[in-house]
Amino acid sequence: MIFISDIDNGSNRVEIMTYKKSCVYIKIFLLTFLLVPLITVVNSGASCIISIEDVKIPEKSKTWDKLMISEVTNLGSFSINLSWNPSIVNIDKISGSDFVLIPYINNSIGFVNITAYTISAVNGNVDIADILFEAVGSSGSSCSLKITHCQLYTADPLPEVIDCSYNVNLTTITITEAVSDNNKNDTLTQYTVLSETKEEEDNIFWYTIILIMIIILIIIGAVVGRKTKPKKKSKE
Repeated sequence: MIFISDIDNGSNRVEIMTYKKSCVYIKIFLLTFLLVPLITVVNSGASCIISIEDVKIPEKSKTWDKLMISEVTNLGSFSINLSWNPSIVNIDKISGSDFVLIPYINNSIGFVNITAYTISAVNGNVDIADILFEAVGSSGSSCSLKITHCQLYTADPLPEVIDCSYNVNLTTITITEAVSDNNKNDTLTQYTVLSETKEEEDNIFWYTIILIMIIILIIIGAVVGRKTKPKKKSKE
């Protein structure tokens, strides 16, 4: 049996306090990093416009189209939800743009969320995402691509909400007659190269962010541990 009186209470208490303080500092850092984008104030600036051209996809083929934001100022991040009829079309991939994209695609219900951010603010007419549509319906069928949620934020340290306007029925997706394999490959080649390059850049960016966070946490732990390190008792 171990009795509490057999433990050096003073030293043990200091070590516990050091551990608790380190945990608190780490939690504060992580919470700050995660919650800053959520602290928003409504921006009274001019409204920007979200749009995409009508999508026409040859039967049993894939076609790229660009999701655009026009007349935007100081855009730093955004979150957009889209919905459609999954019996007509699927979304195969989302890439491109000057943003780090975090897409979630669910073709079983016809839903996608596009969350993205950039370190440097962007202005003007911006290509925020390249979307690869895949035709699953027959020639002549069509459906609407709808926006069910949209939130834009400035690139400020404390982001503000950016006013934006859009039609709920964003665009119409139409399945056209099938094309030959040669024409299909020519259409996709330039976008495929761009997509692969963007994916490599995004991976490098994420690895860099993770490495920086690890280094910061190690530095915080070392500083806290040095400040609260218990003094050794002198032997009498």
